[in-house]
Amino acid sequence: EKNGRGRGGEKGSIPATQELMRAVLDLGRGHVVLPGLDMDMPDEDWQALLGEDETAICHPQYPLARLMEALGAERGEVKPWPRSAGTPESTGQKARQALLREVMRPAEQARAWRKIPLNRDIGAASLKGLSRIDCHDRREEAEVIALAMRETLETPGRTATLITADRVLARMVAGELGRWNISISDSAGIRLSDTHEAQFIRLIAEAWTKGFAPSQLLAMGYHRLASAGLGRAEFRHRLRQLEMFVLRGPRIANGLEGIAEAAGRINPDLSAFVNHALIAPFNPLLGFFPGRDVPLSGLVDALGQVAEQLAADPDDPYRPWKGQAGVRLARFLHRLTVSGKTTYLTPEDLPSVLSQLMTGETVYPEEVGHPRLSILGAVEARMQTADLVILGGMNEGTFPSHVPPDPWMSNSMRSGFGLPPANWRIGLAAHDAMMALARPEVLITRAEREDGSPTEISRWLRRFDAVLDVAGLNWPEPPAYLEIVRQRHITPGPLRPCEPPAPKPAPVLRPRQYSATEIDTLQRDPYAIYAKRILMLNPLDPLDQMPSVADRGNLIHDVLKIFTDRYGNGPLPGDAYDLLIGIGEEEFNAYGGDPWVKIFWFSQFRNIAGWWLEQERSMADIPRRSIAETKGRTLLSFPEGEITLTAKADRIDLVGDGRMVVIDYKTGSVPSRSSVSRYQALQLPVEAVIASRGGFPDAGASGEIERIEYWQLRGRRQQPGVIVDVTPEGDWISDAGKHISDLVRRFALTDEAYISEPDPAQASPYSPYKHLARVGEWSRLSPHLGTTADEGDE
Repeated sequence: EKNGRGRGGEKGSIPATQELMRAVLDLGRGHVVLPGLDMDMPDEDWQALLGEDETAICHPQYPLARLMEALGAERGEVKPWPRSAGTPESTGQKARQALLREVMRPAEQARAWRKIPLNRDIGAASLKGLSRIDCHDRREEAEVIALAMRETLETPGRTATLITADRVLARMVAGELGRWNISISDSAGIRLSDTHEAQFIRLIAEAWTKGFAPSQLLAMGYHRLASAGLGRAEFRHRLRQLEMFVLRGPRIANGLEGIAEAAGRINPDLSAFVNHALIAPFNPLLGFFPGRDVPLSGLVDALGQVAEQLAADPDDPYRPWKGQAGVRLARFLHRLTVSGKTTYLTPEDLPSVLSQLMTGETVYPEEVGHPRLSILGAVEARMQTADLVILGGMNEGTFPSHVPPDPWMSNSMRSGFGLPPANWRIGLAAHDAMMALARPEVLITRAEREDGSPTEISRWLRRFDAVLDVAGLNWPEPPAYLEIVRQRHITPGPLRPCEPPAPKPAPVLRPRQYSATEIDTLQRDPYAIYAKRILMLNPLDPLDQMPSVADRGNLIHDVLKIFTDRYGNGPLPGDAYDLLIGIGEEEFNAYGGDPWVKIFWFSQFRNIAGWWLEQERSMADIPRRSIAETKGRTLLSFPEGEITLTAKADRIDLVGDGRMVVIDYKTGSVPSRSSVSRYQALQLPVEAVIASRGGFPDAGASGEIERIEYWQLRGRRQQPGVIVDVTPEGDWISDAGKHISDLVRRFALTDEAYISEPDPAQASPYSPYKHLARVGEWSRLSPHLGTTADEGDE
């Protein structure tokens, strides 16, 4: 008997293996075993595999045909493996093989499918024991496979194996089996780069090369191996403090030293933690400078030292190198330190180089797992069998895998160099698939979508469908695994959205002081005030916070305030523009030279500065006094108690005999006059009410409100700014005061519920409390529901 597998499971496709096989055959008792050799394949079809047909390389018998040609052997010389019972093949097995023979025909021979209806071996018996389940996505497929394997255990002694080239699917199936406390390992192993130990090494390299940016630093610190000799609980506690009080917000300059300095201003112990647990372990890498070529061996050696110190534990000094993955990682890094002495690269390239190199390393499981269940790769499956064989992930690109494009050599060029075509592995994969499909009981599964995108059915399943269609056959009814899985995810009863939150805290818990912006929020979204002022929930600043639109507005406000305080209450100096730009440069430079601020924001400010000074000069003949960024307050008295209103006006101009113009600078959109008149935008009306009652000490006693205006500072070259007069008509001050008083009284002194977004059309799209209020579940504007449950009743 002649065996085409060869060393490493290549079925004798390697020339060196073929030479070894010839030597074995020359021995007196030498034997070579050919697995899955089709002895019943017509001679015409067999000879076609040895011809010039380029599509023949994808046939499952092609590797064996070429091997026998290289060995100088004929099919007639091959003897069948002696069966233990000595019985001939069953009718069902011969029928299945006949069906598979047609499915796997080379494309050039597909015309022979016209004779399938005449082939008596192909019939219902060909599909006995064969079933197929098409799932919606990979998660559903994993659940179906796990359920099928779990059912296998109900029969004593029965075994099942999953054969798949999709390692992600294999891990998901193992996780699903964990629901029943079934431990199972993927015998094909996992890539070294996917192990926790390798990820820790890569995170260390990324944190260093990214200048210890907060996101990379925290990803490394929260890894389960990081402890720096402090113990995992203490290390993580300190790291959380560092994240909350130091790392959130704009990035701190100067790397770890800057972080340590910033931590010292908050808590000396936190600074000591940075020095001991972060700076000290990274010392071996801090001696390398960015942009300079250095030997790979030196970088890897320093990286290993950092990993040992960061993962140090009093009871276990070698944590990164323990277990199968740790030992494999240590050997991998050792090889790099030995062979990388002549390989130079910049430190910035280290993470990507490590990731690429570690992808080629495989870590095999330390334990086999369940005695009757197994997850196998295609190579491992060649040597094992089971009562139930599950072929998972039967999609193009997985089984078979995609042929990577070769930008250097075409197939004809490869042939000229004596190399096989680029798609030579497809024939090996086809042989593996045919061997699995020939088992007595086979379940085929695939996912119609992967990561949200449609998948393409495997070419072999597509051929199966074509052959069955010609033969007038249908796939057998599959087991009910898919229906059972889907039944688990069906919610009993009709799906109805939850009710909007409507908390009613006791009046004693309700705030009695509101700012002008909070009054606006109280009207648009009372629940946001409840979450912020009563629950005391404030959103955290993001990591690596970039300058926002709000920062741009505050920056321009500050510049205009400084200029107004210095020069706004008298004739403008002749070099007013230069003075204003100079103040702007000082304030803008405070952002540390951020290129976005320096290039885009400051150019917009130059346009705003020229327009703003034009407005000031146009009002030079009007007697007035300007007050910038002034704070004010007023007291509202009710039988149930008192409420304080506060505001910070961007600018108040005192005109003539004490009349007031309340101005608000806006760098974004501004409310319309109609929305202000309908009291849908309350910030300026609140400031006007406070001013009319003499609530701004800098503006003096109460006075008549002549108008309220928004100065929209756009910064565009053609129209840098525009003044929007939003003064309502009539005796609007008293009406606004009454509306504001009624609003705050309801929420501060009664049991009014703090409902979320009473009018979704007026709600702010930027509220940080939308998720807390679960707006997406109950809102009529929800993209998930579209309408509320009772809309049909209306």
